[in-house]
Amino acid sequence: MHDSESTDSTDIPPDDASTTPQHKVEDTDQLSQSVNNPDVTQFSIPAMDCPSCAQKVINSVRKLDAIQNIDSQVATGVLTVSYESGEVTPDAIISRIQQAGYGVENTSETTSEFTVPEMDCPSCANKVENALDDTHEIIAHETRPTTGTVIVRYNSVNSVMLISST
Repeated sequence: MHDSESTDSTDIPPDDASTTPQHKVEDTDQLSQSVNNPDVTQFSIPAMDCPSCAQKVINSVRKLDAIQNIDSQVATGVLTVSYESGEVTPDAIISRIQQAGYGVENTSETTSEFTVPEMDCPSCANKVENALDDTHEIIAHETRPTTGTVIVRYNSVNSVMLISST
């Protein structure tokens, strides 16, 4: 009898009224996390070809506020920088790289995650994708209707135009 009581208690779903507010709190937490996701930009720095060069560039870029992560690949001359959107721009990062004595090729791409709370089904995601397809500065995009987010990869040289058109 004790076994059947414990089975019944675990099989009974909790009251919907008691779980609904908790579910909404979890959704709000997920929303705020997606808003805080950093932008990620890669910079091609051909002369950054040794660990010493990479460290000079990293030290210079770290002087900017809101830099979250820096990864240098000396074999390819690529610097990947994660930063808070709206706090730092790719142009500011390029300026710091140049102040360290290195040139940057104009092939920078930025990846950003945007929250689209109204995009909660495949049909809504399709509308967002169609709008993004019409924006020439966007290189690639991925919609995630289950989380209400869209990840966009775009040429950071045109980022001001892209942000103003969305």
